[in-house]
Amino acid sequence: MIMQEQIQSIEGQCTGAFVAALSIDGLRLLLPHQQIRTLEPVADVEAIKKQNIEIGWITIAGIESPVYCFSRDLSLLHTIPDESRITVLLGAGNDTIGILCDELKIVPSKELIMHPLPDCMKVPGSPFTGLAILDDTICCLSSSQHMLNYLTETPEALDIKAQS
Repeated sequence: MIMQEQIQSIEGQCTGAFVAALSIDGLRLLLPHQQIRTLEPVADVEAIKKQNIEIGWITIAGIESPVYCFSRDLSLLHTIPDESRITVLLGAGNDTIGILCDELKIVPSKELIMHPLPDCMKVPGSPFTGLAILDDTICCLSSSQHMLNYLTETPEALDIKAQS
C-alpha cells in the first residue's frame, strides 16, 4: 500500500501529458514539460571566466538567468562540454534557471513506468524525487524547483570539476 501511494505521489509530479527527457553526460533527467520556458542554443550562453557555480548567463527578453552545467553525477562543471548543445530554461516560481544538456526529447507521461526513489538514493539535498523507466533506460525524476533548491541549498556539496 505504501509503495502504491509513493508511485501515485511521483505520478502527480508528471501531471501534464508530457515530460522533458534531458540527457546530461549520460544521465537521463525527467522534468515536467510545462516547467520549460524556452530552449536556446548553448552558443547563446555568455560564459563567465571566474569559477562560480553557474557556468554563465543567458539573456532572454531582457531578463538574465544563470546557466548551470552538470556532469552525470550532478557535480557542476566550469567548462562546457562539446556534447552540450541545448540550454533548457526552467521556470521555478519567479526564478528562471538554465541547464545545459546534450539532448532533449519530449515524451508522453503515459510511456513512463514510475518507481519510488530507493532508500539508498534518498540523500539530503538530492533533487531526485523518483525514478522512471523510459525506453528501457532508468531515468531520474525531478522538477525545476527541486533543481533550484539543489543549487541554492547545498552549494557546499556541489563539487565543481575542472574539465580539460
